Amino acid sequence: MVNRGFIGAIPAILVTITLILGSGYLARAPIATSACNFISQKTTELDRDHCLKAIATTLRDPGLCQAIKGEEFVNVYQGKKVQLENPPKMECLTEVAAETNNPSLCDKVEGIFIANTRIDCLYRVAQVNKNASICDRIGGENQSRVGMLMDRVGCKAQASIAKSSLPSKTSIQAEITNVIQGECKYDSDCNSICEGNTRWKLGCNPVNNSCQKTFSDDCTLQQEKISVFSFNKICQNGECVRDITAINSKKSELNAQKTELSKNVKKWTAVRQKYTEEMLTANKKCLDGLSEVTNKLIIDSATKLGMLPKSLWDVASDITNNLLDALASDPQKMSAEEFISLNCNLYRSIQTDLDVLEKRINYAQDKYRQIDAQLNLLP
Repeated sequence: MVNRGFIGAIPAILVTITLILGSGYLARAPIATSACNFISQKTTELDRDHCLKAIATTLRDPGLCQAIKGEEFVNVYQGKKVQLENPPKMECLTEVAAETNNPSLCDKVEGIFIANTRIDCLYRVAQVNKNASICDRIGGENQSRVGMLMDRVGCKAQASIAKSSLPSKTSIQAEITNVIQGECKYDSDCNSICEGNTRWKLGCNPVNNSCQKTFSDDCTLQQEKISVFSFNKICQNGECVRDITAINSKKSELNAQKTELSKNVKKWTAVRQKYTEEMLTANKKCLDGLSEVTNKLIIDSATKLGMLPKSLWDVASDITNNLLDALASDPQKMSAEEFISLNCNLYRSIQTDLDVLEKRINYAQDKYRQIDAQLNLLP
């Protein structure tokens, strides 16, 4: 709501503008300064500097900007008043430069930390007037604002984006009302915002009742530990919150591992049964006497070994594979003694392979249960 004490100030501003327009150039600053001093005394909602800025912008008069003192930005250091910057004055010069399409005014814009700089000013003039050639004045200079690099190339890109026009003579009341009402009175009126995963805390600037950035923190540096996993937080709606997308991605990854483990256990269990049968068969042939080993038995055995499933060969050790190859290749030339010896060695080798396979199955089953427990802990 507009401060009632300011209602009488609006006509005063309009009268001031009328007087300025009808007076000589040298009289403009004293008239505007006196009027704004009067207005700032009538209300605490509008300070002198922003009153001058509104009039200067409306009249497109950079000279009025020089009367802006920026007293809100004066600090006391070792008993002395120190002013590093004058943000409202730099903002005034920037807006007048943009309104008058006069980039030369930007040479007077000398911000350091929070006030507009020469580059900020040139950006604004180029944007408002859609004049990319103004950006050439930046030359090789650059600056960083809120993590964004501002240079000649970026300026030219921004110059093509349409911007709303600056205040006109008939919009002065709207601007002043804006300053009076503002968007905040206290820091608690300003909600934090997110820029990427950076959370910015906003505070209320008492000069123009606007929410402005105060300090930031990187949400990704905050970690949430769930089970054995750590997830970086992200910024959403002005808060550092749990990264649900990352958690769901981890759950999908774990479910895929479970599926693969389950498939392997089923395959290895089937192979174990077939492998055990082959071990017992090799043991029987190992125990056969020489008289029981015929050429037909050797050839039939070779034929059966050649028909073993690939899954069995895949889990067999190199020693077992070599023995199987020896028994399956050229059986017609194999002697009974050699056949018996190979089967005895095959029996012992398959025994060793089955022990290894059993450990592999047990490990996969334990790993499956471990992953399942982790999944149950994830939200």
